[in-house]
Amino acid sequence: MMGSGKSVTAERLAAKLGLPWTDMDALIEKRAGRLIPDIFSVDGETRFRELESSALESLDAGRAEIVATGGGIVTRPQNIAWMKKNGKIVYLESSVETLFKRTRRAANRPLLSGADPKESLQRIFLERKTLYETSADLKIVTDGKTADQVAAEIQTVLEKKAV
Repeated sequence: MMGSGKSVTAERLAAKLGLPWTDMDALIEKRAGRLIPDIFSVDGETRFRELESSALESLDAGRAEIVATGGGIVTRPQNIAWMKKNGKIVYLESSVETLFKRTRRAANRPLLSGADPKESLQRIFLERKTLYETSADLKIVTDGKTADQVAAEIQTVLEKKAV
């Protein structure tokens, strides 16, 4: 979910594991030659989701890396299938209060640009929560934790599961 700390946690986890990492939002912007808010405002969310799926499928499935996806990646079943086939899905669960604290001042959140951003965030969270929970191989609660703590927890759980 937006504001859960995906990008910073992915960067910290990649450093801990000695792996490269990809931020999907940055990849989409690079491939589109435009910022995400511009894509949403000009082309709409449907087009953005198409670009997101295309960017995901462009990743090298054989390359070990950490990928920070956008929170809406789970809205397309083919994205979940691709991620499950090619890696592990980690759900960074945060309360709506935490998510709102982290996103309320961000100008680059097109889905929260309406009259009541907190209500929009709550609605999106409720729409996606089941998708996050059912698609995840691992769920980590992020409330009250730093990105380093979350990354360390993910690393510990992944190492235990590999044994």
